[in-house]
Amino acid sequence: MATNAGATANTQNIYQMGNVGVGTTTPEARLHVVDTITTDATRSNILSQLALNQTGNITTSKRAVTGFLDILSTSTANYDNSGNPAAGSFVYRNSGTGNVNYSSGILQRSEINNGATQNTAYGFHNTLFANGAGNISLGLTTQRNQLSIIGNQPLGTGVLSIHDVRSGSTLGNYKGFDVMRNDLNLGTITNFYGYHVHAQAANEATNAWAFYNDAAIPSYFKGYVGIGTTTPGRPLEIERATTVGPNSGIMLTEYVGAVGDKGAQINLRSSRGSKGGEQPLQNGDVIASYLFDYYSPTGFTNGDGSKIMSNYLGDGTNRRNDLRFFTTASTTAAEKMRLDPDGNLGIGTGSPTNKLHVTNPTAGAVRIVDGTQQTGRVLTSDANGVGTWQALSMGNKTAVVHFSGTQSIANTSVVGATASKENLTGSIISNDIGAGVSASSGNLNLQAGKYMIFITHDVDAGEYCIFQVKRNDGTTLYQTYYGEMLNTSFLVDMPSDGFISFHTLGLTGTLNPSPTYYLQASDYTNVPINNHVTVLKLN
Repeated sequence: MATNAGATANTQNIYQMGNVGVGTTTPEARLHVVDTITTDATRSNILSQLALNQTGNITTSKRAVTGFLDILSTSTANYDNSGNPAAGSFVYRNSGTGNVNYSSGILQRSEINNGATQNTAYGFHNTLFANGAGNISLGLTTQRNQLSIIGNQPLGTGVLSIHDVRSGSTLGNYKGFDVMRNDLNLGTITNFYGYHVHAQAANEATNAWAFYNDAAIPSYFKGYVGIGTTTPGRPLEIERATTVGPNSGIMLTEYVGAVGDKGAQINLRSSRGSKGGEQPLQNGDVIASYLFDYYSPTGFTNGDGSKIMSNYLGDGTNRRNDLRFFTTASTTAAEKMRLDPDGNLGIGTGSPTNKLHVTNPTAGAVRIVDGTQQTGRVLTSDANGVGTWQALSMGNKTAVVHFSGTQSIANTSVVGATASKENLTGSIISNDIGAGVSASSGNLNLQAGKYMIFITHDVDAGEYCIFQVKRNDGTTLYQTYYGEMLNTSFLVDMPSDGFISFHTLGLTGTLNPSPTYYLQASDYTNVPINNHVTVLKLN
């Protein structure tokens, strides 16, 4: 079949066996095309020089061409580093004849290699590149790794997406990657949030790697994470060979922006239940602990070193917790100090009942060395509660009161009569005790406490009397007999604020040992009385 009248060479021919040839007069298959088959120019023109051989496989003509798709009719071993691809495998060939210069496609896998030489990385539409070593790149002409992907969009839009083929929804856009150097011609990158980046790629001078992120993009690591160790046994384990210089340990720096900001924090939290189903702690549950572990001749202490622990002490509906401090003196950590929920500090006791509660099996549990300590001194508080060591002194705890006046004194010649209260006027001569001592209507007013009272008492005559001291509750605290003048002392215990009063009874008749010397009954009427009282506060 000729397309031009008088043509000497047919361009289309139907062979007697029914084969059709396009561009050949000797078709070898039902359709044998010797020329380029080009698709619509607006689409791709990936395939070229295709033909069907007598076995029904796509092949090329016998003349040398480059860059075409072939389906093997038989297994062959003439592929570099590929084993024996089976019949039906797709390959891209470099040569039109023979099983030579094929790419490294094996079995039913396809491989691209339209370069002139085996094992040379060239491209397919300048998008997908591969070489004989098995390295593949998308969007990058240099295969640095087994798989290298460079997107043609800004990093923030993602370079790898995974979709659910059943629902069509996006399972995730993956933007993270490793940037090893800044010589990859990445263009202008405004941020590296979400990326594992070498500092050179971020135009930083330091030679280090970093995960760039911000508060809106949390980082999540599942399983155990090791820093400096390849065998972490905890959710986070950090190991360093040396701790030389100021760069050892862990540092947390928080830049406070305003008054009231909390600054750097380490938050240890505990809950019963599970995530999403949290339940309150119960009394005795351990909230958190700081363990100070170290290596000993028997190995690491594994929690038997010093530690700080907080226990929950509520009922599940309130908030009560303590702080417990442990140290190790032998082989096991033991609690040495506790701060309870009410602010009581116990040293040597786990049940403190005061703001400072010290328990020790031997004497000398407390030592205060502030420069005022000396042998024989006592710890003394001032008005503000500040304690210092001071010599025992009465001068700063005394008061002097003088009672005086004229009144009649009860007198009796029989045992058991009632003494008269001395309703004398009292005046303060001196007072270093303070508001705890005053005088009114013959009473000496005292605050709660213990006192030593010194008395010089006299009736302006040759009296022979019984002298009594009574407390405001009616209790007789002291009683004595005296003649002419009384000098005595006694202890007064005031369980609460109150007063003491002074009572006198004149003895006459047979109770008077010397009626010719001491006053008779008629002599105790309207007599002058003086009572000089010195008060020493003992506590």
